[in-house]
Amino acid sequence: MDQETVRAFLSIPFSAEFKQSADQRIQKIKLEYKNFRFLPAENWHLTLYFFGNITEEEKNKVIQALDPVASEFNPFEVTLESIGAFPDERKPRLIWAGVGGNIDMLTQLKKRIEQVLKKMKFPVEDRPFKPHMTIARLKANVRSGSVHFPATLFQDFPCEKVDSLSLMKSTLTPQGAIYEPIHSFAFKTSSGTVSKSARF
Repeated sequence: MDQETVRAFLSIPFSAEFKQSADQRIQKIKLEYKNFRFLPAENWHLTLYFFGNITEEEKNKVIQALDPVASEFNPFEVTLESIGAFPDERKPRLIWAGVGGNIDMLTQLKKRIEQVLKKMKFPVEDRPFKPHMTIARLKANVRSGSVHFPATLFQDFPCEKVDSLSLMKSTLTPQGAIYEPIHSFAFKTSSGTVSKSARF
């Protein structure tokens, strides 16, 4: 009998205020590029690792392994600093907002997570880390055309305090993915203890 699985990923969660501020900045872009499906702001996040489908047992092992990893890290700040397209602005399939701020700490967190997951036999890709938030995808059966974005779109954008990591469930529907939190991995507080407020 096949085990039930859940489609899961690890991400940095952002506050509603942070995402609303970003959404306000891209209103003109939404109006200009109708050939893209812009994701609801409440779904925006920074993915650190995508598992695909994992079993209940694997999920529990991941939680057990990463709780102590998260507690090694102090909270840090990130912001949004750029906007771009993948693979490029001439034939884009995806629009993203580039994450800035304390990228060194963010990169250390990702590497530490991957060290642990690799020992657990999860595949780890060896490619440069370019932290971003996906905000739009090209609509099906639509030609993309080139795009161009103002370089100053996220100029002076407010910072966001990152104090936890989330394990998320992704359910695919015809209307798009639905994300639900499974577990929150809390960082250290200034006193050196794990913040309980970050747990679900």
